Amino acid sequence: MDGRADGLIHRVNLSFYPSPCQCKCIYCWHSSHGELKLKGSTAEKIGYEKVLDTIDYAQKNGILAKDVSFVVSFGEITIHPYKDRIFNLIKNNTAIFFTNCFIFSEQIAQNLASNPHSEINLSIDSGTAQTWFKVKGVDNFEKIKNNLIEYQAACLRPEQIQLKYIVLPGINDSCEDYSSLIELMKVLELSHLELSRDNIGIKYDIVQQNVVVEASASLAAMLIKNKMTYSFFAPFTPTEQRQITECANEFSQADRVLSSQQRR
Repeated sequence: MDGRADGLIHRVNLSFYPSPCQCKCIYCWHSSHGELKLKGSTAEKIGYEKVLDTIDYAQKNGILAKDVSFVVSFGEITIHPYKDRIFNLIKNNTAIFFTNCFIFSEQIAQNLASNPHSEINLSIDSGTAQTWFKVKGVDNFEKIKNNLIEYQAACLRPEQIQLKYIVLPGINDSCEDYSSLIELMKVLELSHLELSRDNIGIKYDIVQQNVVVEASASLAAMLIKNKMTYSFFAPFTPTEQRQITECANEFSQADRVLSSQQRR
């Protein structure tokens, strides 16, 4: 929980583990996936209830600020055994839901529709069904896109949907993936994408830095061409960010020159 000089808590970060998730992402460092069953008096169950009891106490006793915001980033909220209690604590307050979008949640949609500052954040990491399956380990990309469209319909602003793309060279950096992703962003009326890379040494062969930079710069250049913007999400280093930006600008300039020549 984060507090300020007024002594009140303005931000509550719900990101404790163990947590459930249906994804089998190739870059995920968790050894188990699926449901989380909290029964009896296990340490995990006791821990969850202590945390939620504490937040409930803070809420009822005026310790949470009126503008309190929540970050919901433990596993997948839509299958969490305490999801109803968590949603009851959040109510219509500002919240960022980190979700895999496997399941459309009416509770999330209601929060998005009630609060223009609330968001969902999806690490989409693909533009095609084939790549989604390679990265996520589940063949349900069409369902994901439909759920995003449903969330978009509930939003008060398009920007309430935030997409992130973890660039995995040789896996999800094809022109087809990038082009299809941009087309989906247009359908969702989105104009911004977060770029990220895998943490070093996790579950797939790490390529040289220049390959990561070039693959990321290619995506950034396509975004620029479509009048879209991008930002960097950890763990890109400052050096990588600078190199990607420079390379993307070079790609964009070269593309403009080529287009100009073709029109002559």
